[in-house]
Amino acid sequence: MAKVENREKLLQPAVFGTTALFDVEEGPKITEASSYIRIAASRPDRESSTELRFYEDGTLACRASLETRNRDWTDLVESNVIDETAVAERIERFIRYTTAFHSTGLAVSEARNMYVSAAFVNIEHKYFGRIDGARSSSMSWPSQSIPDPLIIPQQPFRLSRAELNDSNSVAGRLVAHAARAFRVADRYFDPAARR
Repeated sequence: MAKVENREKLLQPAVFGTTALFDVEEGPKITEASSYIRIAASRPDRESSTELRFYEDGTLACRASLETRNRDWTDLVESNVIDETAVAERIERFIRYTTAFHSTGLAVSEARNMYVSAAFVNIEHKYFGRIDGARSSSMSWPSQSIPDPLIIPQQPFRLSRAELNDSNSVAGRLVAHAARAFRVADRYFDPAARR
């Protein structure tokens, strides 16, 4: 997989079109480790970073931080609520990239079934929910704890190739699981409920 033409096959869908996980301006770079190939980029000015790993056993892993959109640190919603819409969009793009990756012929084998899960980290003081333009200069700290990292679901979803082609549905299932976990911990943010 280390050949130059293969690297281009990995990078092209990661940067362009509906499968893009990186912004061209981020200047994603490919590096190799002993058991995986890594594409990574960051934008310190936006406090965002993305990393995509291709493991020898066929596992694809994407790690991404969600960018703070307006950088108004007096807006506690923006800095304390994980936006479920942004999470769904990230997952959709990763699923679409995975589909594109398997069409390149670079995958270890033709997978009949795949497994997907998501992990939320550094969420000790975070809420999860729909931001929808909500703003607030005051919020209470979450009173109940939540696992950190939070793995959603604990047992990864098994997906057929047909299901993999419906990135919207896959993202919806994962986001619904996350929302349920945050609701149970009384950490789901709904701007409509705060009015």
